[in-house]
Amino acid sequence: MTHLFSSAGARLALVEQEDSSADQILFGKNNNHGQCYSQCTARRIAKNKEENGVSEKEAEALGEKSPSEKEASAADYSNFILTYDEAPGYLKFNPYIRSGYRGFLTTKMCIESIFWWTNETVNIWSHIFGWMLFLGLTLYDLILLNIHASALDKLIVGLLLLCFQACMILSSAYHTFSCKSEKAYSCFLTYDLCGIALSILAIYMSGVYYAFWCYSEWQQFYLLTVCLIFALAMALQYPAFQVDSHTKMLVFVGWAAYGVVPTIHWVIMMGGWQNPIVVVSVKVQRDAAERYLILISFTAAAAKSARNVCNSQPGFRHLHHQDTREICAR
Repeated sequence: MTHLFSSAGARLALVEQEDSSADQILFGKNNNHGQCYSQCTARRIAKNKEENGVSEKEAEALGEKSPSEKEASAADYSNFILTYDEAPGYLKFNPYIRSGYRGFLTTKMCIESIFWWTNETVNIWSHIFGWMLFLGLTLYDLILLNIHASALDKLIVGLLLLCFQACMILSSAYHTFSCKSEKAYSCFLTYDLCGIALSILAIYMSGVYYAFWCYSEWQQFYLLTVCLIFALAMALQYPAFQVDSHTKMLVFVGWAAYGVVPTIHWVIMMGGWQNPIVVVSVKVQRDAAERYLILISFTAAAAKSARNVCNSQPGFRHLHHQDTREICAR
């Protein structure tokens, strides 16, 4: 785990070293970076001419300002929103989303873009509000709510809530800074996956801890195996191993599927369907699964309908993976 974050930290340091040349990247000195900003500048010049009636020379002079002055002009953020065709290739996930992209922003402008209306707005703020929720639960459960529980119980609950907070923070950082550069995108994607892994680890640890409360040997066994799979999932994120994204995703899926094993074991150890506790627990989980599948079906149908709308309205932009994921995951 330490090696993983050290590696990701080193990559982030390299990204930050590029900040000294970020203005060149953003304001158009080479290839795709320059093309993206030149298109933004052209739109700003045209808008300036249209709204203020300035001359051609005065409008063109806007493109000759210093980088700091250009960044200051980012208050009108619509000039920095790109269409699908203008967006960097690594940010193009859905051809039906025709606008609302950010591209090659400086660190400061990435932070400012939190308050813009883009394809990442809901992603960013849903995770920020999620972090606030889990922070409030942490303070309430561990500080304000005076429960006479053992230190180990409080530790498990504390780790659960802290892991969820880390997941929310890392995901919001990924959605905020992914447009900075392709290196930054790769780096923050690693952080995002780490946050997801931490949340899965927290769910497993708390479930196994309480389910096998009376069976310490099995409790320790499942906690150990879950931690080993977590370590494997994190090791695969290490750049030196050069593991492809499909393998990484397969490990995460396998890790999630592994949860069926201790669940079935717990049902058997509790006496199967003869135990009313098992019946109630399974019924609750079954009802939750049914609602989850209904939500997936609904969002899939909505997405299909929206795509049909997109075919006739190219400017439609605010259907994102955020819509389906936030409805199902939250």
